[in-house]
Amino acid sequence: MKFVRQIMFYVGLDLVLLLAFAAGLLMVWRTFGTQPLSFGHGSTVLPPIVMGVLVVISLLNSRRDQLAARTLATIRDWSPLILMMIIYDNFHDLTRMVRPEVVDDSLRLVDESLFSVEPTLWMQRFVRPWLTEYMSFAYATLFAYPIILLTVLYTRGKFFEFREFGLALSLAFYFGLLGYMLVPAVGPRYIMAHEFSVPLQGYWLTAKAANAWESVTRVDRDCFPSLHTALSTIALVYLRRNRSSLFWVSLPLIVSLWISTIYLRYHYMIDVFAGWSLAGFCCVTAPALMRWYYSNKLEAAKAPAI
Repeated sequence: MKFVRQIMFYVGLDLVLLLAFAAGLLMVWRTFGTQPLSFGHGSTVLPPIVMGVLVVISLLNSRRDQLAARTLATIRDWSPLILMMIIYDNFHDLTRMVRPEVVDDSLRLVDESLFSVEPTLWMQRFVRPWLTEYMSFAYATLFAYPIILLTVLYTRGKFFEFREFGLALSLAFYFGLLGYMLVPAVGPRYIMAHEFSVPLQGYWLTAKAANAWESVTRVDRDCFPSLHTALSTIALVYLRRNRSSLFWVSLPLIVSLWISTIYLRYHYMIDVFAGWSLAGFCCVTAPALMRWYYSNKLEAAKAPAI
C-alpha cells in the first residue's frame, strides 16, 4: 500500500485521476464501443499548440543547461489536459451505445414544469440578426477563457494554481461525459427544429460558427449537463480567485455565453442548471483534492523509509 501511495505521489494527482477515469471508460468502450480510437479532432488540436508555444517560450528563457528540464516540465504539466481532451473525444460513440434512446422529451418536460413554457421557443420573440450574430460570437468564445487563464498562470509561475484550475476543468469534462452517457439528448435545435417559426439568421458569423462547431464536436448527445456553462463558470470563478483583471472583461461575455446556450437552441434550461451545479462541484472539489494530495505527499516525504 505504501508503494502504491508513493507511486501516486510521484506520478501526480492529475495523471492518477486521468488514468483511473481512462481505465473506467476503456472498460465501458470494450463493452459497448464499435468504433476504433482516433486522434486529431478539432478539440484536441488547440491544447498541444498552446503547449508547443510554451515550450518554445521556456526554451528562449532558459539557460542551455536547463533546456531539457524545462521542456520536459512543460510537457508534463500540460499533457494531462491534452490527454483528457483526447479521452473525451474518443468516447463519442458511447453516448449512443450505452443508452441508445434520447431523453429530450423528459428534459423538455422539466423545463416546461419549471417555467410553464419551453424556454427556447419563448426566446424566439427576441431573435434579431444582430443579436444572433453576437450570441454566436459569445458561444464561440468558450475555449478562450480556460486557455488564456491556464497560460497566464503558467507563464507567471503559479504552478499550484495552474494545476488546481486544470484539475477543476478535467473533473468537469469527466463528469460531463458521464452525464452525456447517462442522460443522452441532442437538444432543442435538432429535436424541435420543426417547431421554431423564427430562423436564427445573422450576417456573417452565425452560419460559419454553427458549421464549425458541428464539425469539431465529437459528442452528438452533448446536452446534459451543459459543458459550455460548466467550463465558462469554472473559468469565471478562477479568474475571480486569482484576482485577474480579466474577470471584469470576461464577466459580461460569459453571461452572454450562458444566455446563448438557450438563444441558439443548443440546450434546455435544465442543462444550464446542471452545468452551474457541476461547476460548483468542481470548484469545491478541486481545491479540496489538491489540499489532501499535497498534505499527504508532504507527510509521505517526511516518513522514514522502511
